[in-house]
Amino acid sequence: MHECVGAAQDQTFCTIYRKIYNNAELTFVFNEEWVQIRVVDSHNHIGRRIGWERSVEDLMREMDHAGIDMAVVFPIALAGKIDNDYVANAVKKYPDRLIGFATVDPQFGDSAVEELERCVTKLGLKGLKLHPDGSGYPIDDHTKTDPIFEVCAKHRIPVISHAQGDNPRTMPLQFEEMAKTFPDVTIMMAHMGAWQSTYQAIRVAKRNDNLFLETAGNPFVGEISWALKEVGAHKIIMGTDTPFGDFEVSLKIIEKAVSKAEERNLVRGGNLEKILGI
Repeated sequence: MHECVGAAQDQTFCTIYRKIYNNAELTFVFNEEWVQIRVVDSHNHIGRRIGWERSVEDLMREMDHAGIDMAVVFPIALAGKIDNDYVANAVKKYPDRLIGFATVDPQFGDSAVEELERCVTKLGLKGLKLHPDGSGYPIDDHTKTDPIFEVCAKHRIPVISHAQGDNPRTMPLQFEEMAKTFPDVTIMMAHMGAWQSTYQAIRVAKRNDNLFLETAGNPFVGEISWALKEVGAHKIIMGTDTPFGDFEVSLKIIEKAVSKAEERNLVRGGNLEKILGI
């Protein structure tokens, strides 16, 4: 009979591990509540666009205040002057805290493909952010987005895309179309279909191994809890969408929606670390 001892008696998650060493069975008490993996946020904008300017130093102050260990960053601009170099330079400045993603507008055809290639091979960026709604194209417009997704498949980088379900460009079934067309590309549905199509997004993520739900901008604890029940913690990724969202709010929502510590650790960073190989 093995029991949790000491502080572990009062904890919910207590596991007994046994290991044979010098012909003796050693027993270890391990408590998941004691293990704090890195908190990695998947959705943050830096740089400039008309009406907005957000420096990497502003982001770092917010991360430090909220206890965010690492963050995925991409340009705040959706079209026009998209400054991927600013993101790359920010990552060079804070290599242990930031993971850079490129942004391109697929409507620019070959130049968008060339820019994404440059961002991956020359700048060292690790993924792609798309915003079909803001730039004005459907995510499943194969003539525009397939060449971009082909670059992602070639370099094995993930895609995070705006996926609010209130417009005809980013509905969950359109993401399913892309997931089936490019089964080797990991796709994160930012905002997880909020707000009108969250439950459809959950069903789509459940059917497709390479589709993940990202929580930025979804304040409904019940919807995230339902997603947890339907698809499991391994398919949910915490995002904040700063500077529009707040890290502390995101952390509190996940705390309320995901009660088990080991599942919270997956949502707050473990899943994203696995996707990015960090």
